[in-house]
Amino acid sequence: MPYNKHVTLCVCRPFAVIADEFVDQFMRSSPLLVFPLLVPINMDIMFFQWALFFYAYGVYLHWGYEFPWLTSDHP
Repeated sequence: MPYNKHVTLCVCRPFAVIADEFVDQFMRSSPLLVFPLLVPINMDIMFFQWALFFYAYGVYLHWGYEFPWLTSDHP
């Protein structure tokens, strides 16, 4: 069984990066709560970095296109 339901589809869906189960979303967002409780942090920068890493990069991974300079055939 695939790790997620959207993996079973043959059509690339770029916004499938946010189509996770409740537990996946909770674990992914838990550092947004935990980090500010542990250390002083700039909240704007942290949320921007989180959105850029998980959503922008996740959309890139799911859209079915690869940049020539960013290949996926490495070990």
